[in-house]
Amino acid sequence: MKMLLPYDKKTMPVEIDDRNFAGSLVSKVESYKPSLSQHELVEASLDHPIGAPTLEELAKGKKNPVFGPTDSQHHESHQWTGAIEMLIKF
Repeated sequence: MKMLLPYDKKTMPVEIDDRNFAGSLVSKVESYKPSLSQHELVEASLDHPIGAPTLEELAKGKKNPVFGPTDSQHHESHQWTGAIEMLIKF
């Protein structure tokens, strides 16, 4: 099986033996249209975390709670401004 794999901002040709090729996953991120705005998605995620207490519950009884996004989000840190503003409310 010959194919082009995304690599950096280009593609790289590869050849995979058919017996080792189970299938391919194709992203449809370019055509994905979320039903909520970015701000609404962040707010909903903060209000309903998966498998964890809410930030309000974690901060309860704490004098100086700290909120720090993961490093993987540093290139979009300007988008965290709204989330931080939401946290300041409580």
